[in-house]
Amino acid sequence: MKARMFRYLFENVDDGIVLSGGIRNTEKNQCTNFTYVCGMRNKKEGKESNTPLRYEQAAEVCHIFVLASYTAIYIESLLKMVRLNKVKTVVLPYLPPQRRLSLLHWYVGEGIAAVELSRFLECPYRYLKETEVENIYLVYGNGEVWHGAEHQLLPGPHFEPLDKEEQQMVQEMERHYVPVVKAGYLVENDWLFYFGHFGHESNFYDRSSGIISSSLAMFQGPLYTDNRKTDSIMTGKIFTGEKSCNPYFGNPEIKNCFYQCLYEEDHADFRKHKRKECDAGCFGTLAIGNINMGRFLPEVRNRFFDLWRQVRAMTLPGCGNREYWNRQCLTMILGESFKYWICGLDRKTSPSVISDVVVASPQNRLVTVSKEYGYCFSGYLVPLDEESTEI
Repeated sequence: MKARMFRYLFENVDDGIVLSGGIRNTEKNQCTNFTYVCGMRNKKEGKESNTPLRYEQAAEVCHIFVLASYTAIYIESLLKMVRLNKVKTVVLPYLPPQRRLSLLHWYVGEGIAAVELSRFLECPYRYLKETEVENIYLVYGNGEVWHGAEHQLLPGPHFEPLDKEEQQMVQEMERHYVPVVKAGYLVENDWLFYFGHFGHESNFYDRSSGIISSSLAMFQGPLYTDNRKTDSIMTGKIFTGEKSCNPYFGNPEIKNCFYQCLYEEDHADFRKHKRKECDAGCFGTLAIGNINMGRFLPEVRNRFFDLWRQVRAMTLPGCGNREYWNRQCLTMILGESFKYWICGLDRKTSPSVISDVVVASPQNRLVTVSKEYGYCFSGYLVPLDEESTEI
């Protein structure tokens, strides 16, 4: 049967947001696995956890790895995976050399710098090229805003190069050629991965101290969700740290956990998109990472404006830290259907931010992600002209 099955997990972590998932297209016999990581601080107390993240444990290749911010624990996770040739494409912010050096000095002062981390920060592009990552997108600034025009839906990467003057400046700072692009998008397996870059300073000058704030936001969701042509369903369920949930799609011959959860676990079933007045489904997520929404909300709103109706779940910026919050965020995805707000519990998570989300609308659903609990969304999209009902 022609179907696009999907699964994405907000993993069990206590220091940021980890979103990992997979799309399986049965018509094309193709799987696309992805991971988005964004730490909320540059130091993980108690040293690195001995428990690998779920995307690290998966045997399958990660086709798209998004390092949304330069946080030691997740840089080291990326380096571990690329050394095992388990990553095809890496998307990450571009930081000028002086900022990378400043960050490395901070890590050394905190006693968490390592040889491979130092090599990576010396030149991320060269490091990743040497590990034979196929596609590397160093992102600085934002390219054309997504409007969904038909000619933009071709499979593959859609990133604009920097202006000549900016690219020349990069080459002078790096002392060799390093390709840098503006935030754009990838279309893979009839799925959209659309990025925004926020928190960077103009002209590449470092005006910050300590934490590097430059970060990537990412929307991911299916193309072609017209309800006149597509049957669909989406579910959400909590999972505990003890469960062996796999975010990626593995061997298609093995019964995957989507069906098991439907029968064995409590779950929410999202079907409002079946109503006649709804012309499309709502299956996307928007990961904001650690972007300061008090400062960048207008830019974020503009960047993702044409995708709001497709956002089912959105992360709270900075793990619900009051300093990163803006109550106007709540106006972005409010509506008549359930909307999920994902908060990675952190020592700086603010009760007042949690309260803002919960009382803003009875349709809001707050999901807290911690070492103990994570959350999984899964579902499928099937062309209505299919005669078979077997997936």
